[in-house]
Amino acid sequence: MQMPNISEFTSQFLGEWRSNSRFRAGIYLLLGTLWLYGVLLLRDHAVAEHANWELIEQKNSRARATAAIADWPTRAQEMRAAVTDLEALLWRDGSLGLSQAAFEERIVQSLTLMNIPIRSIRTTATAESSTPGQLALIQLRARVQIDFRASTVYPWLASLARSKSNKSPTIFVESLTIRTGNVGQAATAEIELIGYAVKTTSNREPAPPIAPSKAASQPPNLPQ
Repeated sequence: MQMPNISEFTSQFLGEWRSNSRFRAGIYLLLGTLWLYGVLLLRDHAVAEHANWELIEQKNSRARATAAIADWPTRAQEMRAAVTDLEALLWRDGSLGLSQAAFEERIVQSLTLMNIPIRSIRTTATAESSTPGQLALIQLRARVQIDFRASTVYPWLASLARSKSNKSPTIFVESLTIRTGNVGQAATAEIELIGYAVKTTSNREPAPPIAPSKAASQPPNLPQ
């Protein structure tokens, strides 16, 4: 294959450049188009870089404003105190069964203390899903049906609310339904109660395997 002669190609190009005005105009148009395309590319790049710089500057401004706040230790201490107060409202009886029993016993005792007759009580305990690092919570629920007398029921409800201010395991009232009976019959109240307990996990290590005794590892002596 014969290689093209560069000197011959150059001389032909120069000859066309000198003699052909259309050829010169086409070259000028091509160079102008390339130059314009390059300018547009540079303009788009400059706009994108300017927008990126403004975004970084906004983030830096917010970071400087946040760093200028000097009460972060105080806020962190307040947050820790709030978490401690919330954890104090949780029941800590361990398993599902123990938490449910303690929850029901607390309700029965508080009603008995206020001389409120209990018609029925039904409690449930459900373990809520949790991720590693979070408290494993148990949702405790109770549906209580009692004789309604305003002079005893309302003070009892107030005593449940006071347990929250006393930072002790708390029973929350989710709903209250009062049903009036016929003439001569006492009204009844159906109350939905809810509480939360911390489910403790067992950290017991498995017992080590029992090593065989020396006597058991030796074969028995057979008579000669």
